[in-house]
Formats: sequence, C-alpha cells, structure tokens
Amino acid sequence: PRLETFVRDLGILKKRMAAMKALGYEAGINHLVTLGHVDESLDNYEDIPEAQRFTGYDGRRARANYCPCDPIWRERYLKTVYGAMAKSGADFIWTDDDIRLQNHGIKGWGCFCPVCMKKLEKIGYVGDREGFAAWLEDPEEGDGRRRAYLQFRRETVADLLGFVAETVRTVNPAVVVGVMDCGNN
Repeated sequence: PRLETFVRDLGILKKRMAAMKALGYEAGINHLVTLGHVDESLDNYEDIPEAQRFTGYDGRRARANYCPCDPIWRERYLKTVYGAMAKSGADFIWTDDDIRLQNHGIKGWGCFCPVCMKKLEKIGYVGDREGFAAWLEDPEEGDGRRRAYLQFRRETVADLLGFVAETVRTVNPAVVVGVMDCGNN
C-alpha cells in the first residue's frame, strides 16, 4: 500500500492488537506487500519511480512489483514499513507469499532488471538479458550454470528475508519474523 495508507491502517492495527493482548492473546501482522503480488489495485501501491520494478526475461516490467535486490525499494519502502511494524506492539510479523521469484505479471523465473543482471556476474554471466538464455543452455556448461542460477535465486530470497529480519530486529529484537512460503522459490 501507499505509505500514507499504511501508516493510517497501522494505527488501527495497534489498537486492535492491544485489545487482543489485553485478552491474553498474541497478536501480529501479516504484511502483504514486500515485493507486490500482481498488477492489481494499482492506485493503492506506493510508486517509487527510481526503484527497479520486477523485470521479465523479455524486458517487460511489472507495474506493481519491485525487485527483491533493489536498494532504493529496500531503503525507501521496506525499511520504513517493517520498522514501523516493529514499533507497533506486534508479537510477530508475517511476510506474505509475494516474496517469490515468479508470478509477478512478467515472464521468467527471477528478476532481470539492471540490478539483477549486474548481480549475475556472481555466477559468471556478464551480458544482457537477451544472451542469458543461451548462456544457460550451453551444451557443455548448461547444467552447472542452471544449478548456479538456482542457487543464486535461493540466495536472493534469503538475502531479502535477512534484510527484513534485520530491519525488524534493529527496532525490536523481541518481534518474531515469519515467512509464508508459496512452495516454489
């Protein structure tokens, strides 16, 4: 959601969580938008034009989904919302299944924005999106390259979740951070 909407709604959640805790329950937040789900309700999404959108291997950019590696998105949105949730009195914060590398309204498994393309150097690929598929399908090296790519993507998700957890723990180490796994990361 937009930051202004998030702050407004967080005020309501704080009151509801306090009421639940007064009754003896633990209370927390399931945050739905870490990267974004699909291109829906676009009027309600935070727009940070400088941040990289999730990009398909064909170059098409999602409209409501952000790159898991983008430092601008992390600093200007994720750090703000997860930091605010950590101050809210929540016992736990649950990240939703939008932390995935497919089904963001684009083609491919993973983000292929300029930030991610640069990070692919870690597995030995230097080049553009158009050449990446051929590099992966090399008859002699392809199997090892595909394995390296899958590991790279696992590390991408782990790094994002580590960023979220560190953001929360810096504000309130007592908050438990959980993740909904959609089963295909």
